[in-house]
Formats: sequence, C-alpha cells, structure tokens
Amino acid sequence: MKGFPMDALELFNLSGRCALVTGGGRGLGRIIAFALAQAGANVAVASRNEEVCADVAREIAKTTGRVAISSKLDVTEKSSVQEAVRSTKEKLGSIDILVNNSGSG
Repeated sequence: MKGFPMDALELFNLSGRCALVTGGGRGLGRIIAFALAQAGANVAVASRNEEVCADVAREIAKTTGRVAISSKLDVTEKSSVQEAVRSTKEKLGSIDILVNNSGSG
C-alpha cells in the first residue's frame, strides 16, 4: 500500500511485551493468550482455576518458546486482582497488554 510505512506483520510484533490475560484458562482467553505469545509477547494466564492456567502456560511456553506463567485470579475480589498484578510484574517485569476476558455472572 502506497505510503504505508511498514510491513503489516511488523505492526503485530509484540516482542519484548508482556500480557496478562484474565479468563485465560479456556475458550477465547486461551486462544488470545496463545496468539499474543505467537506474536512474541510473554504471557500471564490467569483465572480462578490455577491448575488449568498452569497447563495452558506450560503448553504456550513449549509451543511458542515464550515465557508463560499462571496466576490464580478472581476478578470479583480486589485483593486477588492486586496479587495477580503484583505477581505478574514480579515475574515478567511489566504488564504492557491487559486482556480483560473474564467476568462475573
């Protein structure tokens, strides 16, 4: 495209970025976490079921080579959110991308 400054794929290069994906243990959240890792981001997979998130994080790390961690997170509890953010920053250094995929019913 004339005047377009870079390759379109370069726009989606997330190398050096860190993402926190809530509801990342299954469904759309899992898919988003994988996509972010495939684009180069390190990923924190978070949900109420830490065991499921740990499995997803291991699979992401194995298939993409990115750093992937899991975190227990209940978005209805402020202290749980604060701990997940603290833990993610401690392990990944920052949170550049936040995907709020979970909610309460």
